Amino acid sequence: MDHPCLKCGTLMMVDRIPAAGHPPDLACPACATSCVIAGGASELAIWQAEMTLGVRFPPSYRAFLALYGAGFWPGGCEIAGLFDQPDTSAPPYWQNVVTWNLQQRRGPHGLPPRYVAISHDGMEATFLLDTGSPELESPVVVLGPGWDFLVIAPNFNAFVVACFNDALRY
Repeated sequence: MDHPCLKCGTLMMVDRIPAAGHPPDLACPACATSCVIAGGASELAIWQAEMTLGVRFPPSYRAFLALYGAGFWPGGCEIAGLFDQPDTSAPPYWQNVVTWNLQQRRGPHGLPPRYVAISHDGMEATFLLDTGSPELESPVVVLGPGWDFLVIAPNFNAFVVACFNDALRY
């Protein structure tokens, strides 16, 4: 299946994760960026995730889910998503966007339902899509100590580019 590089858009040939194997580690022939992806999610899986969370994902995140499922690149960040995990005895490579967000919403100080957690910095910052925005594309905000839903990217694609270029500022 053709997948564009998350950084430069060059098409690469990859397959879904083998049933008993590891996810593909992709090295882009154009920019040498290495990333690990889960493999695309079906339209049904994306729709079910939206229904479960009570949101509509922006077109850019829906396209990411359809092409990649979920992703991680060394030195970058992880993008939560939708993926099959054939071996449930091992921890997943990525966060499942539905499971993670349902956990984040629990309790009196839970995440408001309009926000969808998609990534984190490994420390205290969580990056969220603001699906309650009136725009077609949802801005990405950061939540953590001192960052209360601060907009850090106008949309998901800009967030991914900023991650790749180590240019997130918050």
